[in-house]
Amino acid sequence: MKKFVIALLVVLFSLGLCACSSAAPVNTETTQEEDPIQKRKDMLDEAFIVCCDADINFASLSSDSTALTIDTNPNDTGYSRYEEDATAAIVATNSFLNLPDSLTEKMASTRALDGMQSQNCGDFTVSWTYHPDNGLKVIYEVNFS
Repeated sequence: MKKFVIALLVVLFSLGLCACSSAAPVNTETTQEEDPIQKRKDMLDEAFIVCCDADINFASLSSDSTALTIDTNPNDTGYSRYEEDATAAIVATNSFLNLPDSLTEKMASTRALDGMQSQNCGDFTVSWTYHPDNGLKVIYEVNFS
C-alpha cells in the first residue's frame, strides 16, 4: 500500500494533476489593513473547498480555520476508499499553499518508524505521519508569527 501511495504522490505531483489547478488564482496583493493571520485562515478555508472538495470523509477544517487535516485512511482500516482522493487532495493542497516541492517528496518517503514529521513552511507548519495500516495523515496549521 505504501508503494501505491508513494507512486501516486510522485505521479500526481510530477504531472501537476491537482484538483485546484483550474481554480481561479488567489489574489496575493496585500494592503496594510489586511490581517496576515486571517489571510492564512482564508487560504486553508479555500484549500478545504477547492482541493478537498469539502469532503468531510477524509478532510476536516478546524472550527477556527487554523488547521486543515487530510487523512488517506480516516477509519484506520486495511483498505480506504478515500485513499486516491485524499492523496490527490494532499498534492493539490501543497501546490495551492505554495509549499516547497521537497515537502511532497518527504511525505512520500516517510516510514512508520519515523513517527510524526513536521516542517515549518513560512505561513504554515505541516505535520504528517504514515503507517501502512493507517495511511498518510497530514495536518496544515496556520503560523501566528
